[in-house]
Amino acid sequence: MLLRNLRSGSVVRVTGPAWRNLLRKLEEQGADIGPLQRALPEVFWKIRHKVIHEGYSPKDDELRIIEDSVRNLLGAVRNYLLIKP
Repeated sequence: MLLRNLRSGSVVRVTGPAWRNLLRKLEEQGADIGPLQRALPEVFWKIRHKVIHEGYSPKDDELRIIEDSVRNLLGAVRNYLLIKP
């Protein structure tokens, strides 16, 4: 998952422990994080690899699942980490 640092403007890839820490903090503040949101970085990395290296084109229903999952996760971040849209 790529996240932008709001102070510096730099973009960092958040996976592994950093991703789990972010989700834990969201859940501590009451966010409902589902299994799909937990898996987003790994899922995106696999899809990216297939698109770039194997010519894969995601189906419409796959894109809707991705869009919905990202939208839900961004809503949780906005609601629980006080990031203004």
